[in-house]
Amino acid sequence: MIFVVSLALLHRALGVDSILDAMQVGALVTVGFSVATGLPGQAFLKRWRVAGIAYGSQAAVILGISIILSAWR
Repeated sequence: MIFVVSLALLHRALGVDSILDAMQVGALVTVGFSVATGLPGQAFLKRWRVAGIAYGSQAAVILGISIILSAWR
């Protein structure tokens, strides 16, 4: 819930008004926050398959929420 509200506020602050904008913001959030904060730990443990699954699922969720938020307007 907190993530959705935070993403909605980010959409509003950036003026997201199309699905393409939403996908760009979703990709930025995925790479900028999810992957950047989690990848060092996964790399240290050398768990590349787990990292791929984890970040793939997070990317899908973040992009999905971002697209839904843009369509909600």
